[in-house]
Amino acid sequence: MRRWFYVFMILMLFGTSVYAESLSIEKAVDNTVVNVGETVNIFLKINNPFNQSLSFMVKDYNDIGGNIIDTQCQSAQINELSGVAEYMSLQAYAPGTYTLGKLKVKYTNLETGDVEIVESVEDISIEVVGVSNIQQTTTQVIVQCEFDETEDEEQQQQQQQQQQEEQQEEEKSMTEKLKESLDKMLEEQKKEQQAPAPEPNPMQDKLDSVKQRSKQDMSSVKQQLSDEKASIDKERMESLDKALSEDKDFQDMQESLEDKGYLLDEKNIEPTSGNDSEFSYDYKKPDGSKASIKGNIEDGSVNDLKKMSPEDEKELSEALENTDEFKELDESLKEDGYSLKYKEFDGLDKDNMSDFKYEYEGPNGETANITGKMDDFDPKDLAKLSDKDLSDISSALESDDDFLKKDAMLKNLNYTRSDLNAEPIKSNSTKFNVEYFKEENGTMSYANITGTADFSENSVEVDNLKVKGLENSYYKYILFLFVLSLILYYYHLSKRVSGSLEKSFFSVPINPSKEAIKMLKNAEKMYDKGDKKQAYIMVSKAVRFYILSESDTIDKVETHITSTEALKVVKSLMPEKLSVVRKCFSTCDLVKFAKYKPNTKDFNLILKYGFEIVE
Repeated sequence: MRRWFYVFMILMLFGTSVYAESLSIEKAVDNTVVNVGETVNIFLKINNPFNQSLSFMVKDYNDIGGNIIDTQCQSAQINELSGVAEYMSLQAYAPGTYTLGKLKVKYTNLETGDVEIVESVEDISIEVVGVSNIQQTTTQVIVQCEFDETEDEEQQQQQQQQQQEEQQEEEKSMTEKLKESLDKMLEEQKKEQQAPAPEPNPMQDKLDSVKQRSKQDMSSVKQQLSDEKASIDKERMESLDKALSEDKDFQDMQESLEDKGYLLDEKNIEPTSGNDSEFSYDYKKPDGSKASIKGNIEDGSVNDLKKMSPEDEKELSEALENTDEFKELDESLKEDGYSLKYKEFDGLDKDNMSDFKYEYEGPNGETANITGKMDDFDPKDLAKLSDKDLSDISSALESDDDFLKKDAMLKNLNYTRSDLNAEPIKSNSTKFNVEYFKEENGTMSYANITGTADFSENSVEVDNLKVKGLENSYYKYILFLFVLSLILYYYHLSKRVSGSLEKSFFSVPINPSKEAIKMLKNAEKMYDKGDKKQAYIMVSKAVRFYILSESDTIDKVETHITSTEALKVVKSLMPEKLSVVRKCFSTCDLVKFAKYKPNTKDFNLILKYGFEIVE
């Protein structure tokens, strides 16, 4: 009986060795039906059976709404793990039904050594709905190598024929191999039965015992930490429940939701710092409608309570959108090609106050916002700001002599222009701030040019320009040196040596990645010190600075760039970072364009995105 068991095992061994594993890759998308202007994210479902990293070449063709990426041959690499990976994102320009091309991958099988071509199986159809007023088509061609399928097919046919011959030869001698293997196994079995038992090894036994205790100790520590966290979370929740049970505003909000048929569904608490936490009580109707009450608890006191339900949002939206002031702002954005993407109210407090934000998107991904607050369902402080507005301010500055003089003076002091920020525009006017930075002896210094921008029907006027961040006496002294430097510069220019002087005078070598990392670390310090909004803005500046650094000289990174323009640069030069850059800007722009309350969880996430982008 045992003999036949060995025969069976040998047959299984030889049988499984005939078949080799192969790589498989399939396409997937996050949405098969999108509106014109929206983005489709394409992913790859990868099955890597080799358990080690693998290099390969890709051939692919994707067309979504007239946005085409033709990958004739692209080199790529995957790690040893199987799973889902981000592949590319395409914005739909025109309505219609589009079928993604089948992905072809050429690689060398690590088990057989053969060159193989695998192809995705499933067709993916994308439906783009809506109306496009802009007839736009873009085609990006990627050619990094040569993807020769004909030669590979011939080579594979030869290899297949050779394998068939080898298999036939192997089958002929299978009986002899089985007999030899069986005899060898039986002989080894007899030797094992006759061999004396191994002598005990005290050192090995002791080592095994230590390893076992170490595993048990580590498991015990993990369990202890888990139990302590659960205990702390339980204490926090009990303390919160007690505080809310004694808070009249919370009880009133909860009662108003219960009157509408909402029942408590879930409670969440998220520690922020020390004994402070953010919390959310979520409610639900039998029909699935959801509502919530959110707030903070600081040193046992409940603060910033806000309630929001679908009924509240509907009432707020109707009250806002029926006002003439909102209609005028909304129409002005739509005339510039923007369309409403989503709207958000941050909740009603005890006095029926709520901040709001309406976000719009242009045909090429531009963003715009209308912000303000509702005071007992009456709109207040309505304002708008768009990428186009920032671009108009930037253009006005570049043609303003006063700004150009101040800008040149700061550059002469080795400051780098970082970013342009503006407050939302109210009554066709806004305040703006152009920020600069430099590093000396490991210390970062900052300066600003501030001013106001007034919008008329066809132009933007900038005024009240001031340089901040420099001492007055130092400012005058530097201004004198700057004027003197200009005189010397033009003197040398007249002698036709301007080329070398200009290069040495205005271009300072920098390391873009290193500088951006310093800015991110500085943002982290700013957040820890309580300057949370500026910390978000600093993360955005660091990422924009890195994106603009096409060379390692300051004079190539001085131009302001909007989120949309930055994403275009990323898509062209570093498409593998497009997704994480978009996520980073999405959160940072909330701080810039709206009354958004920063929180530790979101900040740590965008800080992580920032380091991923620039390192």
